[in-house]
This record gives sequence, structure tokens and C-alpha cells, in this order.
Amino acid sequence: MARQIYKIMSESVLKVARGLKDGEDYRAFVKTMVFAPLECMANFVTGSRIFRAGVRDSLEETTFQDSLGFLLSAGFIESLSEDEASIVQHFLTSIASSLAFNPDSLLWAIDKGLLEMVASILGASPFQQLSDYARLRESPISRCTGVLLRLLDSEATTEKLRAHDALTLFRPHKRKINGAYSELKPWKYFERRLEGRPVDEDWKVKAEIKEGTCGGIVCSWKQCRAGRKPSSGKKFGKCGGCQVARYCSKEHQRLHWSTHKIHCRAGQAKSPP
Repeated sequence: MARQIYKIMSESVLKVARGLKDGEDYRAFVKTMVFAPLECMANFVTGSRIFRAGVRDSLEETTFQDSLGFLLSAGFIESLSEDEASIVQHFLTSIASSLAFNPDSLLWAIDKGLLEMVASILGASPFQQLSDYARLRESPISRCTGVLLRLLDSEATTEKLRAHDALTLFRPHKRKINGAYSELKPWKYFERRLEGRPVDEDWKVKAEIKEGTCGGIVCSWKQCRAGRKPSSGKKFGKCGGCQVARYCSKEHQRLHWSTHKIHCRAGQAKSPP
């Protein structure tokens, strides 16, 4: 059922999108037949493991580029107003972010074109997005940068990025990636990590970016399956030393200490929590 829902929604959106690009009079249906289905897909991908599995099954013989890539093409973007294009980019970024931040989907999503979709979003998003400081962290550029850094969290996903030649794919977007977090210069981290070179303050870079809206706060212990911290309810505690790493429980903080103490500013002075 989830597979069928994704297929119907994506095909319906593409039909209207192609019509707009070809000059057909679909302008009155943009909100109901493009924005609304994209918003539903974004919400379903974010909230439902079953729907994410349905998306995976739907892409068995195809990729995200085939099912959604046209929405980021120059021809379609030019048929929209600036605000309309921004809305499309926002929903596609939400889909990409949710796939990357859920352990049940991030590996297969890379193989099905997640990186190409993120690169296309970066390419379609004007650099001027970053000039609106009040909404900087909500911009597709900032959120896509957060997705890339999330994918470098583990060796498994890092190896997949290397296999897909992510450096070559994202190098044209280096300026935007750095502009998203100008104080951190994330491209240097991205480049060094993929090249297997030593990274300075890599924990601080990743953790500070996770604090932003690009993906929400997650437990710093890699094997945690709690997911992102909810906007209300139980709070995630901070490491008392660095004040950056977050944990859903004291137990996970204790389990993570053996690796975190290397990066923690107070690591050499504090005993294990």
C-alpha cells in the first residue's frame, strides 16, 4: 500500500510539473497537485518506517532522479515563481533529510540517488538564500549541508559516499556548503573525511551542526535508536565537559565515553561519567 501511495503521488506531481514546463495551463493546480502531494510525501517519509520501506520498494528498478528529479530541473524551476521554487526545494529537502536521519533508510537511499537529489537541491537553490540570516538554518542549502555531514557519521555511510564519488559530485557546490555554516567551513571537514585525512575538531563541527534545524538533535552514541529529540517532552542531556554532545540517557553517555573523551575539551581532565 505504501509503495502504491508513493508511486501515485510522485507520478501525479510529475504530470503537472511537466505540463507547467511545457506551457500548459496548470497554474491554478500548483498548490493542490504539486505542493500538497509533496508535503504529504515529506510528512509520511518523516513519520513512517513503513512508508520509507514503500519508497524503497517503489524504487526497486529506478532512482529518486527518475521519480522526483524533474522537480529540480532548470526547465521546471524557471516555470515557477521564486517563492514556488523555494517551496518545492523545501519539501524535497525534508524528504532527503528524513531519509538520511533514519537508520532504516540512509544506506539504501544513497544507492537510490539520495546524493544526486541533495546535489540537485543545492544546485537549484540560489546562494541568496543564505543572506536571510533569520531563516538561515531553515534554508535548503543549510539543511542539505547538515544531511551531508550526517552521512559522514559512520564509516559505512562514509564509504558509500566515497564509492559514489561524492567529492566530485558536491565540489561545484563548495561555496554554498561553506556559506551555510561560514564559521565552521564544513567543506574542509567533508573533503578531509572522504579523503581519509586527519580532521581537526571533527566532533565539534558535527555536533554543532546537529544542533541546528537541519536534522534536529540526536543522541551522540552512534548505536542509539531513539531517533531525533522531540520538540517537547523528554530532554536530551549535554556532556558536562564540552557542552556539545547530547545524550538521551546516562547509560548511552557512559557507553560513548571511550570515544568521546578523545574529542571532549575536558576529556583529559575528567573521569568517565
